[in-house]
Amino acid sequence: MEGPPHLQDWVEMRATAIDGVRVLRAHFVEHKFDRHSHEGWSIGVTFDGRQTFRSRGVTKTSRRGNVVVLHPDEAHDGHGEDAEGFRYAIFYIPETVVSSWLREAGGHAGRGLFREATLPDAASAEALARAVRACLQGGESLRGATLLSSAVLCLFERHAQHRPHELVRGSSPPWLARVREYLEANYAEDVRVEALACVAGVSRVHLTRAFVRAYGLPPHEMLNGIRLRAAERLLLRGVPIALAAVDTGFTDQSHLTRRFKGSLGITPAKWLRAARRS
Repeated sequence: MEGPPHLQDWVEMRATAIDGVRVLRAHFVEHKFDRHSHEGWSIGVTFDGRQTFRSRGVTKTSRRGNVVVLHPDEAHDGHGEDAEGFRYAIFYIPETVVSSWLREAGGHAGRGLFREATLPDAASAEALARAVRACLQGGESLRGATLLSSAVLCLFERHAQHRPHELVRGSSPPWLARVREYLEANYAEDVRVEALACVAGVSRVHLTRAFVRAYGLPPHEMLNGIRLRAAERLLLRGVPIALAAVDTGFTDQSHLTRRFKGSLGITPAKWLRAARRS
């Protein structure tokens, strides 16, 4: 699918011709991802090495030719298993885009979730690899969009099993949603656990445990993701990185850069250059 890896960290992220869809290609040897989540679907393919991550309470390892599928808001981390590192590509796809593809596919729209985060499916891996190459090739917007939607629909057809109402969070108490809404509204502040417990009406310990059960990560890690997405919006509007950092609750530019790279594998400056190229 791809050539041999180079034993050094490198990363490339680009926007695609599909609204809101980004593709990241990278080879990581030393980099370790912080636990984080993404708003939309994360669907990728491992080209070389062993890519290990923890999600849904278990540790998984994706090998050459495996597909990785992470649901929206699914908490995960990631690192290589040895000195060879791992090389992969991953699409970040808004939930609305996937939903529209499923609706257009008719009979498949009701099947929404995946039992496993790693899928040893050579055909799907090759289909995603073709979509990656097309989306990175100039003048191939139509081909890239077509190959990606076809690859994603094939994944749902072959592997999606659970329906959305089977998610644990579907039966979560309503105060959890209030806590998340509070984080969304107050991300620029120095949010304290006492404030969240007051919003929830439960103890701090119970709050954290219930939040992790529902969302897969504690409130402070959810807050970090919310701040990063807010910083992305400011950067796209032309706000300098240092100012975007302060305006979104980080102490300074270096703080934002550490969190950005820990969650996305790329610095804010590189991410912004990729976004501007689109």
